[in-house]
Amino acid sequence: MHKSAAAKDAAQVQRNMEAFLKAEPACAEFTDQCSICKVDNGQAICSTPSIARIRKDYVCTRKSGE
Repeated sequence: MHKSAAAKDAAQVQRNMEAFLKAEPACAEFTDQCSICKVDNGQAICSTPSIARIRKDYVCTRKSGE
């Protein structure tokens, strides 16, 4: 059984987010210009992306302690 395209995309997004957070451990808030995410107790909590979106690379918008 093959994964759907949406499931593959979601899995890739999760891997990208995990890699970003490992590379930016001090990041407290970030965005991919689709969703805005906040790190709470080591877990990313993100807004629901809009329907019309073009996902970009994650960018840290606020570091811890700022």
